[in-house]
Amino acid sequence: MGFLTWADGLPLVLIALVLWGLYGLPLKGAVARLSPATVGAISFFTAGALLLGWRLLAGPGAAAAEAGGPRTRGVLLALVAGLIAAVAMPVMLRAFELRDLARTIPIINLNTLVAVLGGIVLFGERLSARGWLGVLLAVAGAWLVQTSGE
Repeated sequence: MGFLTWADGLPLVLIALVLWGLYGLPLKGAVARLSPATVGAISFFTAGALLLGWRLLAGPGAAAAEAGGPRTRGVLLALVAGLIAAVAMPVMLRAFELRDLARTIPIINLNTLVAVLGGIVLFGERLSARGWLGVLLAVAGAWLVQTSGE
């Protein structure tokens, strides 16, 4: 499997990259004015309402496609993801209160390393030597940001 192409989702990956990159900016501004609990609640409520609307607009065809697979496990995994997000959000927002965004986000984005390790352990995914080099460069980049002069 080579580099992502237009046909296998590169535009979606790039859009997600930009959106997740922008995500911390309004959160940082919000926690300067509201408590992390309030910001998290508003953020999750907004996302939940929009995702519910998106699901409803998908119509009955989406429900039929979901019914064909191991649906219970999918629901359980989605619930676990929601629980993790519910804990991660206030922790991240508190970090935004205590530290500037330019130093906080690179460390938080080391979640890539956690995801890579999780993919290997839980799903049997593999990473090439070149892929591991990329992960190490990300870690090195976060370390450089943290150790640079203020």
